[in-house]
Amino acid sequence: GGARAAAKSPYLELPILWRADLGAQGSSTRFFLIAGAAPALRLDARLAIDVPASGEGEDDRSDEIRKVDLGLTGGVGLELGNFSIEARYTRGLLSIDANPRRLDAPGVTNRTFMVGLGYRVR
Repeated sequence: GGARAAAKSPYLELPILWRADLGAQGSSTRFFLIAGAAPALRLDARLAIDVPASGEGEDDRSDEIRKVDLGLTGGVGLELGNFSIEARYTRGLLSIDANPRRLDAPGVTNRTFMVGLGYRVR
């Protein structure tokens, strides 16, 4: 096998969401839609490298990836009594590349898919 590399750039995302409930008021089972903005802060930026002949290593890439991002998010969910399940997709609007190589090159953006489970305390 050849060399492998994987970028690791975890973000803390704090979405600001709008929720629309679909279904009868007071019903214990309701579908809902969510949409909104998703500002995010980069926590780390590393490139993990695995070369068969020389082993593994990580390289700090903090200067190459922007510290903040802004995305749009949308999703659907189902509420069953106090329990809920939802799925969301977030698409970054800003290029996270801090050092664009060419002005006409397409930007690198974040894309996230999330599935969540919840329990509401009333």
